[in-house]
Amino acid sequence: MEICDPFKKKTKNIPSLNGPGVITNTDLEKANFLAESLEKQFTLNNITNLDTEELVADSVMRFRTEANSVCKDFDPPLPSEVLDCIKSLRINEAPGMVRINNKMIKNLPLHTILTITIIIHKIMTLGHFSTRWKTATVVPVLKPGKDTKDTTSYRPISLLPSLSKIAEPLIFKLLNNYLRENNVFCPEQFGFREKLSTSHQLIRVVEYITEGFGNKQKTGAVFLDIQKTFDRVWQDGLIHKLIHFYLLPY
Repeated sequence: MEICDPFKKKTKNIPSLNGPGVITNTDLEKANFLAESLEKQFTLNNITNLDTEELVADSVMRFRTEANSVCKDFDPPLPSEVLDCIKSLRINEAPGMVRINNKMIKNLPLHTILTITIIIHKIMTLGHFSTRWKTATVVPVLKPGKDTKDTTSYRPISLLPSLSKIAEPLIFKLLNNYLRENNVFCPEQFGFREKLSTSHQLIRVVEYITEGFGNKQKTGAVFLDIQKTFDRVWQDGLIHKLIHFYLLPY
């Protein structure tokens, strides 16, 4: 198996991989072995709450079987916004399965930009994102200082089609505006929010501690780190929560 960028400037070989009583040598064996390892890593945790599982399953099933109405309650994306997204694409970024690289996209004529704008608008109104656009080429990248022969030492990097990266920020903007305007965000959430970051939370903690010192009080903190949060997210549970927040039209 080879790891390379889309322009093949560098090439790196993955060595033989070790497993339970097995050593992989061929590219196909390595690919299959890594795929099996990733499948285990992305397996959902055991929920063990049947009432919650049934509630979520019923909610998601109704959402998926009911006909989606066309949503028009938002401003359509502008060609200028699409152009801004295209300008932000990095020239040497990998293109994914579609093989349309960013250099090609940056040189598209205006009428094609208008077509892309219409497609993104249809994605928003119909609530359907092309499967092709969200199908990624997965590249295993070795984590720093890890054993090269251990499959869990490799981080999967997903290379999505460049066209989906144009649609993504525009859809994010639409959803973000809705969540903000309807006060869905928890006031204590600082990550993934405009003009806020986790660093601001540190300032907030320092303020609490400083205030405690001033009042001769002790300040305690509990930190929770969830392993593989994105890898093992319960997608049906996430959809159920989005439905609960009246995001169904989107």
